[in-house]
Amino acid sequence: MYDSSYVCRFVAEQQRKLTLEQQRQSEKKIGELLVESDCLFPGGVDQGLCLQNTLFLAAFGTVLVLTPALIVEAGTLSTGFRATASVRKVSRIRIVRQQSQLTISQNDIATGYLDVPAASRFEVKNSSQDGYLLAFEVLEGPFKQIFISGLKNEVQIDFDRGWVLMPYSRTPQLLELTYRFIFTADARPGIYPWPVQINVSAM
Repeated sequence: MYDSSYVCRFVAEQQRKLTLEQQRQSEKKIGELLVESDCLFPGGVDQGLCLQNTLFLAAFGTVLVLTPALIVEAGTLSTGFRATASVRKVSRIRIVRQQSQLTISQNDIATGYLDVPAASRFEVKNSSQDGYLLAFEVLEGPFKQIFISGLKNEVQIDFDRGWVLMPYSRTPQLLELTYRFIFTADARPGIYPWPVQINVSAM
């Protein structure tokens, strides 16, 4: 019996000896021409084609193994694909209405605080089932404390920031907030830019 690797090398060598002119003059296959010219015995052609098919299937099988996960169960072998999907957690805020400035009068200074009802109105869309963080940052102003109401619990800001954890909701949440600004001892009357910035982030 011929060694299959020897057959492939031998066939390749003989194929290079066939010219394009010979192929155009004959309608026969290359294997038939090789047999007629005593370059190869008939069984060798079959072995060469068999080896070619084997190598092709092996290469195809390698790709198949690298692509899906292999599942071996009860003595059988089958292929299956593992599909995993992750949902990106996103929170977005859309400002509906926001007061742009804060006017403090001398009477407000004498009172010690200023209430600003319904100063912020905004919509939050959140995809995280763990909820989202509603954060407040104080930019500037003569305040030592800020109280924010309109949520389930009142938010108190003692320094420059505060936050509250909000629950998950399938539908967008429309929120409206009221503020109480507690003045510092050196507060002065005047018109100030709105001092509180609101941000959201998914949990």
